[in-house]
Amino acid sequence: MSSVSVLLRTLNAESYLGPLLESLKRQTLPPIEVLIVDSGSTDRTIEMGEAAGARIETILPEEFTHAYSTNYGFRAAKGELVAMLSQDALPANENWLEALATPHKDQSVGATFGRQVAREGCFPLERWEIERCYPSDSPAPVVYSNVSSLAKKSLWEQCPFDESLRISEDQVWAENVLESGYKVLYIPESHVWHSHTYTLRGVYDRCRAEARARLQADGVRESHGLLWKGWPKQAMLDAHRLIREGSLASVPRAWAYRFAQFAGMVNGGKS
Repeated sequence: MSSVSVLLRTLNAESYLGPLLESLKRQTLPPIEVLIVDSGSTDRTIEMGEAAGARIETILPEEFTHAYSTNYGFRAAKGELVAMLSQDALPANENWLEALATPHKDQSVGATFGRQVAREGCFPLERWEIERCYPSDSPAPVVYSNVSSLAKKSLWEQCPFDESLRISEDQVWAENVLESGYKVLYIPESHVWHSHTYTLRGVYDRCRAEARARLQADGVRESHGLLWKGWPKQAMLDAHRLIREGSLASVPRAWAYRFAQFAGMVNGGKS
């Protein structure tokens, strides 16, 4: 098995870091290093990382983008393979890393990524989206994500992440890898607990940023029809599902959530 570095990109990760670092110590495939790229933490993140034996690299807060910090970490990593893990993701089993790394014995495999499972208490619409994008056993199309992934460093040297993109750089990177003739494999056996609790403004901002990145990367633009036709239809489908799940009280927020989501997609695609 090739040597593996685990790359964590952190900012004030104190509340997540303890369980995460402990889970890495229990992996059936021990990494040769845990590399933390920190972008200006003011809590105990760096102290906790050093105490656990992690190697610490720092960048300035104003330098941070997802692509820049990831490229920085790949450049610094000592392993032939580099696993990426978000600071708020927690490996759910002890073979998280081994399951991601094993397929790389095949030199045609460029990258692997794992399943994400919503944390307890996640808002239903966010949980549904995670379940859709990261199914438990389906080969259906899924969304590549550096929340939990692993790639060959030699491939990254040929194809680094696009630092002009503010968001969705991982998805664009995976598309480039596929176009280069490598395989990108979804490994549902490797899974992490990971979800967010967004405000409505957060939903809007995230979807707007994703739409802007998609427009920048390949010219895909959403029309206003998506908002005024797509939103009512989706809102009714959401309401029916919430009622079936016994979550009638969540319907008003679900409608607002979807409106923020669709509005962000449309407005992000305009500029």
